[in-house]
Amino acid sequence: MDVDGAADISGQVNFHSNVVMDDNNQLIIGNGSDLKIYHDGSNSYVDEQGTGSLFIRGSSTIDLITADGTEYMARFQVNGYNKLYHNGLEKLETTATGVTITGVMSGTATSARYADLAEKYTSDQDYEPGTVVELGGEYEVTQTRRSRSTAIAGIVSTNPAHLMNDQLEAEHVVDVALIGRVPCKVVGQVRKGDLLISSDEPGHAQAYKDIHNPPTGSVIGKAIESKVIEEPGVIEVLVGRL
Repeated sequence: MDVDGAADISGQVNFHSNVVMDDNNQLIIGNGSDLKIYHDGSNSYVDEQGTGSLFIRGSSTIDLITADGTEYMARFQVNGYNKLYHNGLEKLETTATGVTITGVMSGTATSARYADLAEKYTSDQDYEPGTVVELGGEYEVTQTRRSRSTAIAGIVSTNPAHLMNDQLEAEHVVDVALIGRVPCKVVGQVRKGDLLISSDEPGHAQAYKDIHNPPTGSVIGKAIESKVIEEPGVIEVLVGRL
């Protein structure tokens, strides 16, 4: 049936073959012509021009794929991942804990809630955040056990702002803060600005009191706050700074 002009049809219309429309002819939906679907000879359009939103719904996964169906461009899973692709290769995926990026991330600037740069190391056991660790032991790091250790690695991080070597797997792995601001276990009195070195208390730092320069490799960082009691405690430390 060929219709030239307008046709008003009440009730349901069933099509058992293709609906063919010429270029620039539009499928118009809504009392106010809110939604239009058409092809202009070069490009195809889905135009939502109403006062509401355009919803694309799916009960499982919504996929954007190439015209030949061979490559994904984006995938969106209900209650699951969102994935973006470049040339068919996955580059970004949202997860329950954040975002996973494959490849190099470039930007003008970044910011973080937390305050240290950390790296994963294998260790002989799990250590609490704030523990001072050194290179040694059966694995890569272990907690310090003597005063003035010159093998200082850093402080076990509480919440790293940036974590390197994050794919490292072992029975015991610790995130060691290399530079930045972190809580640190200390023993003895400390003044703000004191250099910190290891102590005889395992995993604890102490203030360096000597008038001479500390041994190379022994400085953990600088105290950001003071501590007036002798008993072990925790203070904020600028790790990796002389």
